[in-house]
Amino acid sequence: MPNSNSTVVPPEFICPLTLEVFVDPIMTRSGLTFERHAILEWLLNEGNATCPITRTPLFPSMMVPNAALRLRIENWRHTMMMMKDWGTTEQDSMLFCF
Repeated sequence: MPNSNSTVVPPEFICPLTLEVFVDPIMTRSGLTFERHAILEWLLNEGNATCPITRTPLFPSMMVPNAALRLRIENWRHTMMMMKDWGTTEQDSMLFCF
């Protein structure tokens, strides 16, 4: 059973390359999202020219910021900080309607 103080991160907020919560998510034309620094490292510094998941051709110019996901993560982080300040848990937060 998880610790009552632990935070459950929605899986869509996790970069498949860094396995961390997105800070600066960018999206490929196929709809996959990566952390900007991680995918640029993959493409530019490691010499790859394909998506690490689909193996289809991928270039930096083919990606755009995922502003919608970034906003959702920022809202989630804000909610988590407020819950921490109030001393509530994620289960308690289900009582609130947003």
